[in-house]
Amino acid sequence: MSEEQHIHKKGKEAIVKFKQLPWPKGISLKLGRLAGRGTRGEADCYVAYPDKTVVPVEIKRTKTGTSQVRALDYHVTVVWQPCDDIYWVIPPHELMDYCSNFAGQHGENPFECCNIGRPTDKWGDWKCNPQDVPNRILEAHLAGQEASSHKAVAEQIAEDLRKLAQKHKEDVRRCRGFMGG
Repeated sequence: MSEEQHIHKKGKEAIVKFKQLPWPKGISLKLGRLAGRGTRGEADCYVAYPDKTVVPVEIKRTKTGTSQVRALDYHVTVVWQPCDDIYWVIPPHELMDYCSNFAGQHGENPFECCNIGRPTDKWGDWKCNPQDVPNRILEAHLAGQEASSHKAVAEQIAEDLRKLAQKHKEDVRRCRGFMGG
């Protein structure tokens, strides 16, 4: 089994466990598409509450680290630690703040993709038991929406990165003309 297949298997395990949480009556879950091209920015799951609030949730599993966290997506992030069956529910604006202390995982920008490590004492406010996850997700989402300056910064960074990537593609393509291609 390749490392990528192994990583996806762990992610699927976390999603299965997430679906098995004690969800109160009236809350529904809709899974996002599996990882791959065209799923950028899409959540792992959408949690719909009785008041019609729909919360996009990124679901992660941790053992030695919590990798490929994407703060720019501005989703609530739920991290599950299987050995203790403990959860951490991270509001999107607090994840933005936290990622600002790290390097990028697959590139320079930590907000695009970041390994935030394994849970530490700094994660204390986010820690909860399985039965508390449904309410903590809604609270985290609402707090993230109130932090409109963080959301605006996330949207601006994402737009800047899209423009920069397009410029870089054009720059490289222009080189073809200089090289006789």
